[in-house]
Amino acid sequence: MLLWLLVISALDLGAWGASTVVSRKEWGARFLTHRAQLTWPVACVIMDQLTGIECQQNVCSWKLRGLQSRSVYNKGRCDVAYIFLVGDNGRVYEGVGWNIQGMHAQGYNNVSLGLTFFGNKLGSRPSPAALSAAEDLIFYAIKKGHLSLRYIQPLLLKEESCLVPQQPLMPRKGNAPALPNIITRSAWKARQAHCPTMNLPAKYVIIIHTIGATCNISMDCLICVRDIQSYHMDTQNFCDIGYQ
Repeated sequence: MLLWLLVISALDLGAWGASTVVSRKEWGARFLTHRAQLTWPVACVIMDQLTGIECQQNVCSWKLRGLQSRSVYNKGRCDVAYIFLVGDNGRVYEGVGWNIQGMHAQGYNNVSLGLTFFGNKLGSRPSPAALSAAEDLIFYAIKKGHLSLRYIQPLLLKEESCLVPQQPLMPRKGNAPALPNIITRSAWKARQAHCPTMNLPAKYVIIIHTIGATCNISMDCLICVRDIQSYHMDTQNFCDIGYQ
């Protein structure tokens, strides 16, 4: 899978509006049956790229109808998985929309906007028009209160092959991987939490770079971690700190 990261350098909100979006009615979507509400503003943007759906202009609507049918009948979903879909032609297509949770990333659906690119040739990056449209959509989401100004953008690795080292690893003593020094929850005085049990092995690795307070001293870092847990639980309504 082609991996890329959309980098946004400045918050110039510009003159971009909802009229730019191709509505569900316009692309011929089936009736929306998914009703899990999305609470604004969300904290994350999760980007994806669909392959095998090359299209231009009006053909994209037909491709999206096929995608919706496969999502419903083959994958057992109640609709397309994304909030919005960005075509390689630079047009933004409404998925489940602003008010409904997507089905793009388990564990993050209720706290994120799920966006995906589609329509480009297999193996190629999204077009400049598509990247610009996605950037404008994110700016609009911030302006209208759908997305937090201090949002984070996880980098999702959605193929097991992405987790395979490209170069042979150096042999370790006893052929056992060396773990880093992990500070336990009790050591950083984590609050008690009651989250669902995770099924292993995990299929995804999500790497997130937090922003805000910095720390270089052990005690300061412990406080930072406790503060992040409190923010996630008290402000974002997470069941615990959002990371493993």
